[in-house]
Amino acid sequence: MRVSEFPVNLASFCHATKGLLGSPDQLLSQMTLVPLFERLGAWPWRKGSTPRPAAIAGYGLSILSNGNTRTWHTCKQCLREDRSHNPYGYWRRTHQLPGVLFCPTHHVLLLACTDLSRQFHNRFILPDETKFEKAFHRIDTAANEDALLRLGRLSVAVLKDDSDFLDAKTKQAVIGQELDSHALLSPRGTVCREAFVPSFLRSFNFLRHHPDFSDAVSCRGVEILCRSLDDPRIWRRSLHQLLLLSWLFGSWEAFKSQCQWHQVMNNGSCKVNLHAEGNLRQTPEVNCAPDFHRAKCIDFMSTTNPSRSKFAHAEAKSFRWLLNHDADWFNQQCPPNRTRDFQRRLF
Repeated sequence: MRVSEFPVNLASFCHATKGLLGSPDQLLSQMTLVPLFERLGAWPWRKGSTPRPAAIAGYGLSILSNGNTRTWHTCKQCLREDRSHNPYGYWRRTHQLPGVLFCPTHHVLLLACTDLSRQFHNRFILPDETKFEKAFHRIDTAANEDALLRLGRLSVAVLKDDSDFLDAKTKQAVIGQELDSHALLSPRGTVCREAFVPSFLRSFNFLRHHPDFSDAVSCRGVEILCRSLDDPRIWRRSLHQLLLLSWLFGSWEAFKSQCQWHQVMNNGSCKVNLHAEGNLRQTPEVNCAPDFHRAKCIDFMSTTNPSRSKFAHAEAKSFRWLLNHDADWFNQQCPPNRTRDFQRRLF
């Protein structure tokens, strides 16, 4: 059996080891990065429309251990300490965390494995059997040490957090509020690329030379991040989520406290607007009341050259609500085009 097929037989493995290492769920929570991905709400793989639990989904060991099959990291001092007590060194889970570039124990830069990823599919390889190199050839780590350490601490805090999971809509709402407070949203509630992209790259463009981050901070990668913010239904990478939280909130504790405050203050009275363009702004539940949609219509009719078709494009939800629930009032305020009826009367 290939090592990459290990999770497919996770139950069989636990049965063969007689549960000495724990149940499948315990293995995933204690020896993989699945808890990190679940708390972030961002996975390194596409879960599909009908996601299955990670214990039975059949993801590869490399994917569950570090989010991909390309990068394995280690610390030279950690390996030296391992060999002083054991005949060989071993991989550490915190070294594989996305965003962790310093060893949390020795505060030195991690080394990257240079072996081909397909070698890890054939058998389990220990650190002593691989070659490593520095991944920071063209990065000024001294000038950006604070940003790197902050990103690493955030990843470790997410992994070690044992509190209840945050609601996905709450996380999206808090991120949207923070973007709005920094004037990074357009009037429609979508991400303003002209302001977002330069500000985001000012903080993380120095990572473009690192192989783990080069794709995430590229122009294409940042555009993918913007699209995932515009529409929460779009899959977002775990590395993008970490960069976003580090940039906007600085720490996992700060983000979590804002989410908890949001839940207490709103208590279900607000929700994230996920319709139409995937608006990030807060929309009160009162938008189901006639007054809210009527006000939208009246405001729009006061603009230059208003029409029903323009209103349908500008305020799609209010247009549909008024048409379905308040048609008489809507037809008085915004009469339908009668050209077709006039044409039928000619024949």
